[in-house]
Amino acid sequence: MKNLVYTMQKYPSARAFLIFSVLFYLSMAVSKTVHALWFDEQNALTFYGFSYTMMAIAGALSFITGKIGDIISPSFALRLGVFVYAIGLFLRIFTNSLIIAGISGFIAGLGASLVIVSMRYWILSIGDEENRAAIVSLKETGSNTGTAVGASIAGILTLLLSYIFKNPIVTVLIISSVLCLVTILFVPKLNKDKKNSDKDKKNSDKDKEKLKKSVPKQLITGVIFFGVITGLSVSLFTPFFPVILKEQGVPVTLIGLYIALIGISSIIFAPLFGNKEVDKRKSKLFFWFELLVGILTLLFMFKLHYLIVPFIIVIRTLFLTGSVISQELMELNMYPKYAIGMLFGLSQSSFFVGDAIGGSIGGILFSINLNYSLVVCSLLILFNACIFPLFYKFILRKPESGEIHEVL
Repeated sequence: MKNLVYTMQKYPSARAFLIFSVLFYLSMAVSKTVHALWFDEQNALTFYGFSYTMMAIAGALSFITGKIGDIISPSFALRLGVFVYAIGLFLRIFTNSLIIAGISGFIAGLGASLVIVSMRYWILSIGDEENRAAIVSLKETGSNTGTAVGASIAGILTLLLSYIFKNPIVTVLIISSVLCLVTILFVPKLNKDKKNSDKDKKNSDKDKEKLKKSVPKQLITGVIFFGVITGLSVSLFTPFFPVILKEQGVPVTLIGLYIALIGISSIIFAPLFGNKEVDKRKSKLFFWFELLVGILTLLFMFKLHYLIVPFIIVIRTLFLTGSVISQELMELNMYPKYAIGMLFGLSQSSFFVGDAIGGSIGGILFSINLNYSLVVCSLLILFNACIFPLFYKFILRKPESGEIHEVL
């Protein structure tokens, strides 16, 4: 926590990063909360489903937006992503056209992808390597805070605006797009955009030459593989969590509160992993965090008292938050700087592929027996806990890891 506060005090860009993260994810959450409600109100849920599908397709193309982020200025990439995403949010007010609904989902997906991938450049531009854990922790804190506050604001705005407008949700959707656009004001001039010395320019030219070729085959293979594994494990648990809670005997009226507990816990826990020691021991911590997440997931197989469930949720969220932060620290250390956008984009694309496959498999497993899905999910998490740190060490120790292969 001290390192995180110190970093924010020392670097104005870190403060801007936190504000940007909160506002961007807040606008996302506000729109997401009322999007389906608006289309349902207009008897257009079919169009909503198509919009959501197009957004997922755009998300699967993150490797393209990531490569764009490697080529153009990071500051421009962030502003462009925000602008495109804001347009996508605004187009959600139109419910009577399948084409517009599809375009809305697709460009929103592209915009969000470009922003999320390009934020990694911002992380690398703040301070030095010893501040890396604090900034990644700051990103998690900002995104979780924005998501939690945004979901709450959406309901409050809809209620208040109902006294003024006939269709308050339309106004909420417009407000969310304006809030998104405002985040452009907090994007600074990143280090990569500033004038460099002759040495830096030579390094930049070398990086461009490398980017024209590609990155190590082993690294690309690993990024795709672990992206799919992560997508599979998440999709086998998160979408079905309300069902899991119901099976645990949690009253329907409390399920929303239990789910909100995850977001609140994440906001509290993220700053705890913003110190240098986490960065130094990231691979070991990742192993233990993932291991404990997998074990805690298995506990939902047993019939627990519904008052004990919140404690398991909070503890699981603690370890999951640490796992997410330590994994991103490993990725930032493992990925070549000249291809960070492309590799994070590729990881995101792979995640969506795994998410889509897992969602289908999860539905089948849950319909047969809830425990089957929990066991598969836990096994994937435990597998990831053991293999990803080994992959990380393999990439760092491999003598020829800096070689460039023509694979893309």
